[in-house]
Amino acid sequence: MDTPVKVPLRIYAGLKHLRATGTNMNDYHQVLAHAEKNGNVVLTDWLRNNMKYYMLSTIYGLEADGSKNSYDLLS
Repeated sequence: MDTPVKVPLRIYAGLKHLRATGTNMNDYHQVLAHAEKNGNVVLTDWLRNNMKYYMLSTIYGLEADGSKNSYDLLS
């Protein structure tokens, strides 16, 4: 089983915000479209450069840098 993906806190915060808006976090293209629509350049660039890791993160949870806690965006 893969270990959780480490992501910067601001990326995690951006993904958490999208989830709170009702974005389907299993749909990479929807997440990317919402990030672009909201003008979140940092999140958009991270998603484009880390698609594989992002998709894994939706399955195994996200671990933010500097924290021992795992964050599961699907729960």
